[in-house]
Amino acid sequence: MKKSVLERTNEHIVNLNKNTNQQLEKQKAFIRRQRDIQKKQVYQLTQGENALRYTKWGMKVGYVVLAGGLVTTLFSPWRGLGVMAVGGVSLLSNFYHTKRLEEKKKNK
Repeated sequence: MKKSVLERTNEHIVNLNKNTNQQLEKQKAFIRRQRDIQKKQVYQLTQGENALRYTKWGMKVGYVVLAGGLVTTLFSPWRGLGVMAVGGVSLLSNFYHTKRLEEKKKNK
């Protein structure tokens, strides 16, 4: 027995809705997993050795930015001073966090 066009269309729409709902659930589960991974990474960064390692890398980057600011000052003084200011703030922030984490590590 042949199905009418309306019945076939309704079945097709039901299948599309079912597929869409399945995709939505998979996306929600994926986002949930990613959020949990990111929470764990942020916790690790703010608590322990990873944070210490990243702040040491941040200090190296701060030195590079300061050097870049010095070079830029030769060609454009105000822009170079701005770059150096950003590098200095980054360097001081990372230096502070490195000291804080080292003290925290010693106290444990």
